[in-house]
Amino acid sequence: LGGGGSPNHYTDTGSVGGFGMGCPSSNLKCLLQSAEIKCDNFKFLILMMPTNTSMPFFIEEMRKHDCSIVVRVCESKYSLQPFIRENIEVIDFPYKDGTAPSVDLVNQWIEFLQQKQLQHQRQEEDTAVKSPVCVAIHCVAGLGRAPVLVAVALMEYGMKSLEVVEMIRARRRGAINQPQLDFLTNYKSKKRLKPRRRSSKIFCKPF
Repeated sequence: LGGGGSPNHYTDTGSVGGFGMGCPSSNLKCLLQSAEIKCDNFKFLILMMPTNTSMPFFIEEMRKHDCSIVVRVCESKYSLQPFIRENIEVIDFPYKDGTAPSVDLVNQWIEFLQQKQLQHQRQEEDTAVKSPVCVAIHCVAGLGRAPVLVAVALMEYGMKSLEVVEMIRARRRGAINQPQLDFLTNYKSKKRLKPRRRSSKIFCKPF
């Protein structure tokens, strides 16, 4: 995938590999289908980066999941106006292609999710409607940087690194290269997103 034909050597900017299998290159709606990972309080949509041409399909995919937050982990040159018109919040956590995020960036990412979790809980108390916080996240191909940050979030929720990687790869074939896998394997979770209720069980699955 990408440079070298091995999952251990691809970068985000390489080919889209497994998740685009069966999608003609001209079918933008098909290529922009998300890998949905739901974990009790959170739902993550892993996507490839849109272009100005494919933006309507990207937004359609977000709306299908009632998602109004998009996190970008790569440099993006498309216009933000469609997101602004749709009242979609755009957050940037960029880091270098093919690498693992820094400690500072991970902390910013988790703090952002904690804030969204708290805001969402307050909204639920007001409306009595229970639903997860939905966050769309993209890098260039949706295979490296975006899946890694989702993996970190799931580990901070209480999951083990190997089950997290297996879950993500079940929906995003070829995701997470060897340096990123090493990072996740050695990552020390502080369970910062774990539910505080004593009886709460972790329930996460790909869709």
